[in-house]
Amino acid sequence: VRDRDDARRVRDYRTSDSLREELKDRYSVHLDDRLKLWWTASEGGGVPDAVSEAKGDGRWGKVRPWRQIPTTPEQDALVDP
Repeated sequence: VRDRDDARRVRDYRTSDSLREELKDRYSVHLDDRLKLWWTASEGGGVPDAVSEAKGDGRWGKVRPWRQIPTTPEQDALVDP
């Protein structure tokens, strides 16, 4: 994990990705870079509850509703339906 973090720090993403895959495939170690956490695969192979709770729905901040972008009739005429 430390070697991978060192590779990421110097922006060697090819090595970093290779080490991440090796950790996952050989040792069942999973990493979350955003949360700065790692864990081993648990029974059933799922993500631990503590990680799921910290991660939430995968967003940082409140989910915003979809909205329509205001347009003019002239702009609408340029769109080919």
